[in-house]
Amino acid sequence: MLLPFPSERRPTNRAIVTLLLLAATVCVSVIEIGATHNGNLEHAGYAFMLGVVPARPRPAAFITYSFVHADLGHLMINLFYLWVFGAGVEAALGKARFLALYLLGGIVGATLQTLVALKAPDLVNPGFPIIGASAGCACLIGLYAVRYYRDRITFVGIPYRPTVVEIVTLFLCLEISVGIWELFIGLREDGVAHWAHIGGFVLGLSCAYLMRLDSTAQTAYGFEDVVLAMDKSRPGAAVGRIEQILARDPINAAAHADLARAWLAFGDRDQAARRFIQAIHLFSVQNRRNDAAQLYLEMRGSLPTDFGGDERVARPSWTSTLTPELTPVELFAIGLSLGEMKDPNAVEHAAEALRAVTLRDPESTEAETALVKVAQIYVDRLGRNEEARILLRLFIDRYPNSSLLATAREMLARSS
Repeated sequence: MLLPFPSERRPTNRAIVTLLLLAATVCVSVIEIGATHNGNLEHAGYAFMLGVVPARPRPAAFITYSFVHADLGHLMINLFYLWVFGAGVEAALGKARFLALYLLGGIVGATLQTLVALKAPDLVNPGFPIIGASAGCACLIGLYAVRYYRDRITFVGIPYRPTVVEIVTLFLCLEISVGIWELFIGLREDGVAHWAHIGGFVLGLSCAYLMRLDSTAQTAYGFEDVVLAMDKSRPGAAVGRIEQILARDPINAAAHADLARAWLAFGDRDQAARRFIQAIHLFSVQNRRNDAAQLYLEMRGSLPTDFGGDERVARPSWTSTLTPELTPVELFAIGLSLGEMKDPNAVEHAAEALRAVTLRDPESTEAETALVKVAQIYVDRLGRNEEARILLRLFIDRYPNSSLLATAREMLARSS
């Protein structure tokens, strides 16, 4: 039998749930296979106790049957498929949803196979137990096919690497064809539960579209195309791909950031500035403070001009009056995040962002705190004591009733 191996894609995080399922399946199956007499499942109490027997189904068996296997070959094949597709699906869904859908796929697959056996008892033996993780694995294949539709899979011994969609289409056609053939010809013992495979796969496919994994996949592949286009010095192509992403997901902050980089590589600094600001706005709204701060730092390094609102700093001719500015609240959050970094350049920009808050909206609560924070950065991080003293005296004069007044006076004494 030709066994598939996944594409070059590797999960970034350890697939903990997949590993636990593999371990549980191995433990239960090894005990069950060891108890099997001469490979005949009718003499193996575990298969009938843990498997789903259509003639007398038990609710718990619809979960436990996935961990029982007929023989070592049956076990190894399902373990292989669970590992190949499980790790990728777990990375896409998260641990809880991955486990829930794997178990649900097994339940739906066993239910469909049970209904077929009960409706056609002369063709499919309802007294024979349904066992194996195939239905759960088929569910994972359906999920994988939608999320990673453009990936290619390597088959041992075959030079051609088909896409996931091609493999899944062939899989579904074969399963349905064999399942229908089984209903006409009959397969009483030692048969494959094709309808369990179909049920699990259809569930996985349906859930993938309900969870919009197709949109997630298109966005992910779009970003990969953007990286490839930028690597090949084709910013125009990158702009086109990012605009397609934003047409589906207009509040994707990462896409706006990539679009800023693409416009910058294209030479349009005004468009780059607009997109940088838009991305920072979105990161801030989504409460992703560190991402907003990092992008602000990148923007200031790429476009060395003032975006903080300090009108005393001259703006280059390419900046437009239509370019949206960061709000004082956004600048305050960015300044605090940058101030926590160890990079001296980040600390410089932290002070600059906080200083802009005090100039843009001096009556705000943020401005009051920002003025002290800037002085603190000057004293503790940058060694600019003279500037810190000027700011602290300004603070004492401007905010005589502030709760930070004692802190400001202590810092003023320390800076002297």
